[in-house]
Amino acid sequence: MKLLAVHQGGGVGGAPVSLLKLLSALDREEFSPHAVFTEPGDVVTYAQQLNVPVEVVPMGGAFFYSAHARLGSRSVARFMRTFPKAVQTARAALRHNHPDLLHLNTSVLLAWAAAARRERVPVVWTVREVLGPNAWLRRWHADFILRHARRVVAISDAVAACFPEASRPVERVYNAVDLAEFRLELLNDAMAVRWELGLSADAAVLMVVGSVQRPKGHWLVLEALTRLAADAELVLVTGGTGADYAHSPRGRIKRILGMPLDNLDALLRDARRVGLAKRVHVSGYRRDVARVIAAADVVVFPSLEPEGFGRPIIEAMALARPVVATDVGPSRELLGVGTGRLVPPEAHALASALGELLGAAEIRRAMGRAGRARVEACFTLQRQVAEMSAIYRQCR
Repeated sequence: MKLLAVHQGGGVGGAPVSLLKLLSALDREEFSPHAVFTEPGDVVTYAQQLNVPVEVVPMGGAFFYSAHARLGSRSVARFMRTFPKAVQTARAALRHNHPDLLHLNTSVLLAWAAAARRERVPVVWTVREVLGPNAWLRRWHADFILRHARRVVAISDAVAACFPEASRPVERVYNAVDLAEFRLELLNDAMAVRWELGLSADAAVLMVVGSVQRPKGHWLVLEALTRLAADAELVLVTGGTGADYAHSPRGRIKRILGMPLDNLDALLRDARRVGLAKRVHVSGYRRDVARVIAAADVVVFPSLEPEGFGRPIIEAMALARPVVATDVGPSRELLGVGTGRLVPPEAHALASALGELLGAAEIRRAMGRAGRARVEACFTLQRQVAEMSAIYRQCR
């Protein structure tokens, strides 16, 4: 089966990484996968490293609307203006590749779905976002996805709940971790990683994985850190804008005006303002995320808005790291029982839970063991591949 999988964008993140790990693990005697990204970026190199054939098809026409992305007049105008040409571009790509099946990897890819209908290519549509809060728009968006897809895959029950109950060809398939990559032996490198990150030997290490965004709760963690003992240090596993951006016309204007270059720069400025600069560390972009996570005492998932999944939760559990997460979206669903703490999205409650775990090594170890067992039962790559392969076969 010739499988064409499309993702919006070109950056490395949970959604494209999940897709590429899936494609790389498919049985090549049964499936011939090919990945398309709509922008160039590091994810193209990652696909090549995984031996997944890949190309970039630049196009607009994306419908950015979810719990994390609200519609504004500019975004609506951009969508309306670029959608017709995006459908034409997608149709040309489908004709060029002649796939047996199109896999859409995010809810924004409406133009590709419209093109597939016109080219008579069946669609498996993976929805990774909790759809937006406006009731009418949510119904319209869900209905569009259901009408254009042979199968709809939700990555959590929180996402599946966005679709009308009576309409369900919606199947839940969780994201996965590759346990060959998230090996427990990496815990032996914890002290070496701490040294690389500039952490003190006796630090209590909190870690947040992912790009810095206000809805993802980074400022909530910063506020909680002000309430914790001085040996608690925070590692942000992320990267900011590169040097090229700082010297671009927009970057130069921001520097002249004294504005932050990006969200990470804004967060670090706020950390300096409240006297936490020496306790906040940035890893930069890392390919060895599993090795970095192994150096944490506690992984924090502080989202303020519902995520579609929360990949850092299962990555932390895979490495037997306890998790403190806000009780928002699918966090409760993913954590299960005994693997961490759930708290309301409030700084005092977050600091209290973090302080408790940092002072209780045996509880952390017990939570870590429970988390690893949960990943082995629910979130393995082998399980995801088996479930998605069965869905692909149903669309022959």
